[in-house]
Amino acid sequence: MIADEYFPGVSARKLKMRRCLIGYVIQELNIATTPDTQLPPQFQLCVARPKDILPLFPKDL
Repeated sequence: MIADEYFPGVSARKLKMRRCLIGYVIQELNIATTPDTQLPPQFQLCVARPKDILPLFPKDL
């Protein structure tokens, strides 16, 4: 259901963007960066490889 709302007609979606915009996209789409603690229903999408982007953010994100 969420995939249809955000990305109609696809089963998975990769977003490519500049490093400086990652935080804005994560916030806008309400994407979980730590799926162990950020759970549905608040977070319906998650980052596939959060270890790759977590060094870009402060610890409180």
